[in-house]
Amino acid sequence: MHINSKDAYFIQDRNIFIMGSDKIEKKIELTDCGRFIMTSYINKNTGSEYIGSGVQKSDEFALAIDGMVYSGNTGGWILAGVSAATLKQGELEVVIALKNDVLRIERHYVIYPEVGVIQEWTVYENVSGKDAVIANPTIFIQRILNDYIDELDFMYMTGGGNFTGSTQLKTVKLHDGYVKDFDSQGPPEMSEIDGHYANKLHRRYNGTAMWFEFFALRNTRKSEGWYMTFDYQGWWQSQFTCRDRNTSLVGWCVLKDYAFPAGSSIKMPPMMTGVFVGDVDDLGNTINEYIYKYKWDYTRDKYFNRTNMTIWREAPLSKKVYKMVEAARYIGCERIWVDDFWFDAKGNWNGIFGDDWKYINEYIKKNGMVLRIWMPPWHADRLSNVWIEHPEWMLDFH
Repeated sequence: MHINSKDAYFIQDRNIFIMGSDKIEKKIELTDCGRFIMTSYINKNTGSEYIGSGVQKSDEFALAIDGMVYSGNTGGWILAGVSAATLKQGELEVVIALKNDVLRIERHYVIYPEVGVIQEWTVYENVSGKDAVIANPTIFIQRILNDYIDELDFMYMTGGGNFTGSTQLKTVKLHDGYVKDFDSQGPPEMSEIDGHYANKLHRRYNGTAMWFEFFALRNTRKSEGWYMTFDYQGWWQSQFTCRDRNTSLVGWCVLKDYAFPAGSSIKMPPMMTGVFVGDVDDLGNTINEYIYKYKWDYTRDKYFNRTNMTIWREAPLSKKVYKMVEAARYIGCERIWVDDFWFDAKGNWNGIFGDDWKYINEYIKKNGMVLRIWMPPWHADRLSNVWIEHPEWMLDFH
């Protein structure tokens, strides 16, 4: 099988599967003993191979069923089918199906033309004929760049929760023995800000409150690298290790004794990997290019990737707008963002400080900027008009 869409391609040569574009290439093999492993991952911008020669290969999937671990490395898998289709934006979706006596596995791969990105996820089906329980199915297993340990920076980001040190990009120079654990329901990695630590997290954590779902490895000598993101708002954990000059990044859904009836299936969250050339700014631009081209619903330029001046607890603004705009123009901001506390209640959205929003918006526009006001329509405070008139709409309140 050989299929193309623009520069994206998929090639099947018996039990070898090659997929990629002009910027990236990934090779997977189903070996003679039934192991399903990634054997090559190339940054085609530079020609660099990211899979080391002597290391344990990434096994693409893993989960425990009734206490027994099944993964791409355990072997015994039989090819059950291969299909490929072109999606509406020109992406290629490849589905490789495997089976044994207990499971049918579908590995989905989406190759995006003209960007160095491959998206992946796994679907598990219980074909054992009996009910079972599963635990901790993986979202990703990545073992790459092992030949360059001494030249690698590992990057991750603290989450967006309300604590000092949130939303920070952290960079660690790798060394043998380095281990880093991530837990979306664990404690935050706080930093001292203005001499203080603070943790005001809401009691219900989301998937990105503690950690953003982003990791990267950058070769500082060659100025190139690899990154990964995933999409899951439930409880997840991950561990990055660098031991015996091997790297390993594994992440999983935290599921304990999760019912897996006979004949049922479960789909794992999607993840994606990509490659870049350059520094951290180039990494960000590479991700933005992919998002803007394929994932952004409204590609009107003024709403995308703008630099903000954020105003918080500063209303009334009418007398201050001139100084704000002057400062924003000097700095080079493209948007004035008025955040929380300008209104009487969420669900009413009535201004309480007498600000003339129409005039403020017009003045900001005259200065070549955009006004943005924080107003999530799905929020409604208790005893707001929405709450009183439509209590059946309410799922929760502060």
